[in-house]
Amino acid sequence: LMYFPKDSLTLACCLNGVNIVHSEVIVGSLSIYNGLKYVIPNYKVKKLDPGILQTYEGKYINKETKTTLFFDQKNAVIYMHSKNKPSIPLDCIQLDLFRSDNHGIVIFFQPEQNNLIFKQWNNRLVFDKVKTE
Repeated sequence: LMYFPKDSLTLACCLNGVNIVHSEVIVGSLSIYNGLKYVIPNYKVKKLDPGILQTYEGKYINKETKTTLFFDQKNAVIYMHSKNKPSIPLDCIQLDLFRSDNHGIVIFFQPEQNNLIFKQWNNRLVFDKVKTE
């Protein structure tokens, strides 16, 4: 909650059920208030057919860090988790591209190469899909 007495303006931010970082909304609002250029993000999440999501499911390993990520789907949503960590729902931005703004994660699946690109903050890692027997 912020109050700007000069303009008799109060700014309140309450998010419910949207997978975005609250600071993005506040920075955007303050940018607009101060007359700065700001492009309102597209928060529309795309829904993919469960058959397409199924191609992303599985175990992926980064050879450098030996980190393993697991992906599975439930109710037409793809989830990512690593060992002993809770699952993170990923928002579909477009075919093969997913993100979690709350965790600063972007995942770009490359099914034809059997891998994915994992980006988080300034890190970029390639994970290879483990073939199932």
